[in-house]
Amino acid sequence: MLWGPSRSEVDVDEASASQHLIGGLFALGAGACWATASILFGKLGKSVSSLAMNFGKGLVGLACLGIAVGVAGFHGASGQAWLYLSLSGLVGITLGDTVFFDTLRRLGPRRTLLMTTLIPVLVAIMSFALLDERLSGQAWLGAAITVAGVSWTMWERLPEGEDTGSWRAGIGYGLITVLTCAVAAILSKLGVQGVRPLDATLIRLLAGTGGLLALGLFRRQVWAWVTPFRAPRQLGALVAAAVVGTFVGIWFSMASFAYTSATVATILSATDPIFVLPLAALFMGEKLRPRPVLGAFVALLGVSLLLTR
Repeated sequence: MLWGPSRSEVDVDEASASQHLIGGLFALGAGACWATASILFGKLGKSVSSLAMNFGKGLVGLACLGIAVGVAGFHGASGQAWLYLSLSGLVGITLGDTVFFDTLRRLGPRRTLLMTTLIPVLVAIMSFALLDERLSGQAWLGAAITVAGVSWTMWERLPEGEDTGSWRAGIGYGLITVLTCAVAAILSKLGVQGVRPLDATLIRLLAGTGGLLALGLFRRQVWAWVTPFRAPRQLGALVAAAVVGTFVGIWFSMASFAYTSATVATILSATDPIFVLPLAALFMGEKLRPRPVLGAFVALLGVSLLLTR
């Protein structure tokens, strides 16, 4: 219009900005959940195999989702949504999470999360090429500042005398993690359209855990995967990590894809290293050093730019 946008156009813009903010907050919530879970899974990884952890968290997550869907109901999804979400579960959970745990065992939580800062970069490229997503100049600036701040927060030199073979294997597993997670994010964005986040989470986790079950039956390892969790302490740690990281974390992640772009959702959910800092200080006795704290503040500046339009 001559004198500016109409009331309806303003309403549409405000609704779009509101949805973007909601999606961004869900993504940050997912990052906080995954930061908490990574610390718990890191402790489990010393005595439990990667496949056992992945399968165990899937079972606990499905149990939680069964209760949630039983209360809220299942609204269903189209055949296309089932396909995309199932593929996302197979790529991101069956393969991606298993390789993530292998990376975690070799590199530790801090370096593993540093590797995952590459995921938003790859998702941004894939979203531009495959989903035709366009970000504003402010959003690109916020994305760059966020990734730089997170990377700065997590970067630390490799201690002398550390097993370089394990380090190199961890880097390889980490790169596979980056690729599988990026592909899974694109598939999730395609599948979540028109589907409730809770229903999308259930479909994705069913496919991912089902893929692990098929692999375990083929290898005749299912019982071996479950056996370590007969110990109450191991079971308790698994349940705590899976409820926070698998049930709530994936649910929040699916909600973020439903409300905002795949690029912004992935960048903001990758801020889990920022949440690791206070958690590691509180529960693991790590001292907060100036460099990581400064990196966290830089990342928060980027987050603020991404959340506002």
